[in-house]
Amino acid sequence: MVKENTDGGVRDGGLTEIGFLYLHTTFIQRGRLETTWTVLRKFGYAEDLRLTEGFLLPKFDVTLDCSVELSPLGYQFFTDIFETFDKDQDGALKTAELDQVFSTSPGNPWATQKFPDTTLSDDTGAVTLQGWLAQWSMTTLLDHKTTLAYLAYLGYPNEPRTGALQVTRPRKTDRRKGRVTRNVFLCYVCGAAGSGKTSLLKAFAGKPISSVYEPTTKMISVVNSVAIDGSEKYLVLQEFGSKYEAETLRNPKKTDLADVIVYVHDSSDTNSFSYISNLRQQYSLDHIPTLFVATKSDLDLAQQRHEVQPDVYCRRLGLQVPVAVSVKTGQTADVFHAICGIAMNPYTAIPGGADRAMTAAARLRMYVTVTAVLGGCTAGLVMLYRTLLRPGGGLSGFNVHSWLAWILSGGRREL
Repeated sequence: MVKENTDGGVRDGGLTEIGFLYLHTTFIQRGRLETTWTVLRKFGYAEDLRLTEGFLLPKFDVTLDCSVELSPLGYQFFTDIFETFDKDQDGALKTAELDQVFSTSPGNPWATQKFPDTTLSDDTGAVTLQGWLAQWSMTTLLDHKTTLAYLAYLGYPNEPRTGALQVTRPRKTDRRKGRVTRNVFLCYVCGAAGSGKTSLLKAFAGKPISSVYEPTTKMISVVNSVAIDGSEKYLVLQEFGSKYEAETLRNPKKTDLADVIVYVHDSSDTNSFSYISNLRQQYSLDHIPTLFVATKSDLDLAQQRHEVQPDVYCRRLGLQVPVAVSVKTGQTADVFHAICGIAMNPYTAIPGGADRAMTAAARLRMYVTVTAVLGGCTAGLVMLYRTLLRPGGGLSGFNVHSWLAWILSGGRREL
């Protein structure tokens, strides 16, 4: 019927968009409204023709200290979306093509984040496939609910839709086992105003730096891929600005999310390093793998007005000396690979040394073991106590209460 009444309504034995719309128009004209409503409800639409909250955000539990990443199915889906809307096949999505991608959604989810400055793009500002996948990797790490919703808006074909995501092993477990299984890492970048944090982030995302200083007023996040040991990892760098830095660092729930913390100071500014030292004294951050970076190495090195110089300070913490970089001259000293390397081998950069971190982990394991043993012993004693108190289950002339008191005293008390 569709084939007979429409041009281009059927192709390869299936309905095209034109044919699909014609079919439902016919249903409506013939008074079969419930057929169309059944289809709409099946795909999550409410009576206001908006996708329901339950459809957009299906149940997806994330355990404490775990993160969320795209699964291979998720990466494949976003790759397919990219290739479908790259109409001119130039390997990048221009603004018009991005508008088409998000035409079935509330709009570009990164519109308020200075996208595409947050990820890789070509010389014209069009997002490359590498940048597109990196952006979705960052979004999934920082706000997986947005990714879940847009999987629905963009027409993810498989059920359950949560199969496009995967929950990682807890960070503390990774650190305890000394083997990191995740592929997307989060790094906090902290330092005094004007120390070069924003320039470092721009360099990582392949963006030109500005010659005019502009203070950071809100959080900035950028992402890029880093090749480590033959595999590709995604690294997210976050800078908070003076307004939100303290709020983040004083919140244990937020600091526990960081895989690495990078302290940046201006090597040409005599006061820059003191800010970092004060920051570390004010907040409890020594459980986070750490890297120090000295920016503006193309300028004259200044003697820091601090009780100890940066290299001595780092050695006392058992860490490598600050990595010297100059974003202006393009000398980044492979710092981004260093950050990823620390994220994958966290014990190598714990302030105080790996021994301290290993000792802390050993103490934790001992505490858990002893607690479990004591719990088992207590349960056994309680069961025995109840057995002895049963009618016919006690021992003649035996005082159960005294016996238990003797056991719990370690045999020191007189029975």
